[in-house]
Amino acid sequence: MHAHDGINGTPGGSPPDTPGCPDDNLLAGYADGRLTGERRERVEEHLVVCAPCRDLVLSVREEVGAAGEEDPVGVADAVESVGVRAGAASGAGASGPTPIRSLDEARERRRQSLVAWAVAAGVFLAVGLGFVAMRRGEGPVAPRTPEGRLVAAAERLVRAAPGDLAGFRPADAAERRTEGADVHRSGLEIEMPAETLLTPTPTFRWSATAASPFTVVVADGDGQEVWRRTSDTATMPYPMDTKPLEAGAYVLEVSARGPLGETTATRAFRVASEAERAAWDRVVKAAETAVPDAVERDVVLAHAAARRSLWLEAEVRAGRAATSPTADEVARDTWAWVRRKLGRPADASR
Repeated sequence: MHAHDGINGTPGGSPPDTPGCPDDNLLAGYADGRLTGERRERVEEHLVVCAPCRDLVLSVREEVGAAGEEDPVGVADAVESVGVRAGAASGAGASGPTPIRSLDEARERRRQSLVAWAVAAGVFLAVGLGFVAMRRGEGPVAPRTPEGRLVAAAERLVRAAPGDLAGFRPADAAERRTEGADVHRSGLEIEMPAETLLTPTPTFRWSATAASPFTVVVADGDGQEVWRRTSDTATMPYPMDTKPLEAGAYVLEVSARGPLGETTATRAFRVASEAERAAWDRVVKAAETAVPDAVERDVVLAHAAARRSLWLEAEVRAGRAATSPTADEVARDTWAWVRRKLGRPADASR
């Protein structure tokens, strides 16, 4: 705002009856339609955040109407529009300003609003700036840093699925860079499954220096054997001749005989319930509209999956984001974090 326009202070207006409000002559000029172009737009920006000034303009507008003058530039409609928008944001409804009987009453009301304005200034400023940005077709100001974009995407996703994501926050840079499990590529090591699974028929994979065949056993949380199979390779799809795993905790055991005797590795995992799978499906669906950018969507869903211990789901999404041509440092950092948590090399090329 510029002083020569009759509006001082910072953008968004200042407390009533201070130099931040337009002077009465400028408001009167707006009310009777004499202001156009940029000066009219600046007054409207201020009216979004200052209810007393809106009251004053409407009071002048009523006097002009009482004198039989027309409203050629739609002043009354414009003031009503910004009043409804500001009122809706503050919980006041869409009823508009309280009628005023005179200009003196409007000026007095503006003076009395100083304290109330100071309390509500932050709320009205945010509403006003958002309204002005929408009028100009700019939309909300997008965060410029990758970290800021991740936080903004998470906030949009939480708003889209509040029931399933209450309290969700993505891992910040400090958390992502903490060390995960130690990686030792020797002997026999189970890679999949891990943590919580969305599928009741997982694929099993391990790395081994021991010779095949491998004995593969799945036991439930109480240690009772569910099934046992033999595999000649270090990867085994879920056996088609056995029923899918029910929701709950399990332990996978893989053993083989090598030059130094039998080697055994175990890894705990759990299968998500139907309710957990449905909740995750809702989150993914909400992300399709809340986070339109594909890379940002995969990154924020990787964080959401990690918070639910769906680390294999997080690995798939983080890997897809990190290998995209438009990947940023947060996407790559997220993938390295997820891989460390799974006990894999942070650098996928290793």
